[in-house]
Amino acid sequence: MARSKDTAYVDQVVTPIPYAELAKVLLAPEFDYGPRAVGRVDLIVLRPDVNLRKVVPEAVVDVEHGIHGSGWVKREERGLVDQICVMSSRVIREIAGDDRKNWPPAGDNLFVDMDLSKKNLPVGTRVRIGNVEAVVTTKPHNGCVKFSKRYGMDALKLVNSPVAKQRRLRGIYFSVVKPGVVKEGDEIMKIADPRKSPTAEDAEPLDAVVPPVPYEVLRKTLLGPDFAHGPASPGRVDLIVLRPSLNEREVVGEAVMSPEHGLHGSGWAEDNRGMGNQVCVMSSSVIRAIAGDDKKNWAPAGDNLFVDMDLSKKNLPEGTKVRLGSAEAVVTTDVHHGCTKFGKRYGIGALNVVNSAEGVEVRLRGIHFQVLKAGVVKEGDQVVKIE
Repeated sequence: MARSKDTAYVDQVVTPIPYAELAKVLLAPEFDYGPRAVGRVDLIVLRPDVNLRKVVPEAVVDVEHGIHGSGWVKREERGLVDQICVMSSRVIREIAGDDRKNWPPAGDNLFVDMDLSKKNLPVGTRVRIGNVEAVVTTKPHNGCVKFSKRYGMDALKLVNSPVAKQRRLRGIYFSVVKPGVVKEGDEIMKIADPRKSPTAEDAEPLDAVVPPVPYEVLRKTLLGPDFAHGPASPGRVDLIVLRPSLNEREVVGEAVMSPEHGLHGSGWAEDNRGMGNQVCVMSSSVIRAIAGDDKKNWAPAGDNLFVDMDLSKKNLPEGTKVRLGSAEAVVTTDVHHGCTKFGKRYGIGALNVVNSAEGVEVRLRGIHFQVLKAGVVKEGDQVVKIE
């Protein structure tokens, strides 16, 4: 759909869709955000100047100019972190409809059929688009006032909501690594994921995380009568950790929970695991005694949530329902035991204490939740017993 001349966009493009309708579709756990590994370029748009758009079938891309003809190089505030603006075709379709003439006003250079979420394309991910190579940058792609003028204030509120930012509904930015030509219909393919690197920050440690605390010291502390296991209710979420795959950890500020996927982005659904261990939970007080105050040393334990709450059988017997943020879950019968990896990372003494009869009774290693009601859990949210 190439145009013979540039087109200016200033005002409303489509009839705005109410927030509730957009959220029902775009924030639903079952919404399909597109392919994860190999996607497709659906539309290429140049931005010659402010408010001008030009749809083209192909474009030249290089490190010095970004997308040729798109005006990036002319902007005084430009940086390598925002050379190419990208938005999901599936998201813009829900906001602006199937007619692609309504997509360019969004201001993005590429509209692609691909999952652009932080889970799928973390910062540093390298992609090939046609014969161009680019990398996902650190700059957040936020909706602006112009976006609201063209698609409605509700659309702006939705794409700028916390959950939408995690899923990157407004899109992402690329920095060009290798020049070339990108054409409509070209594949966009992940060619390097920073999480797969052994030097990545979220790579799972295979060996000791901290100097092991001796068995007798831990036993005296964790099983002593004076140890504070945390409040009965409400408790507090201190840390949220995703497990995209066996050897990955990603600390996040918030996460979506649902009965179908457990903690979204944590690989439970992909692993075909049972409903009894959808979400792994450990006491902040216990992991602090084992691994110290630095929370970066907590994630290797392998749990999804670290909470300041008494997780003992006495306080949270099987079947207890809790509310975490806007999500609801139930304590399952699945016993959370320490494994060999736990022993390698925190010491055999720690493993023996959490797996002792007394340790299992007070659930030093933690518990498992099954999700009953979908919602969002954030760091700092309360954990409240509701039944």
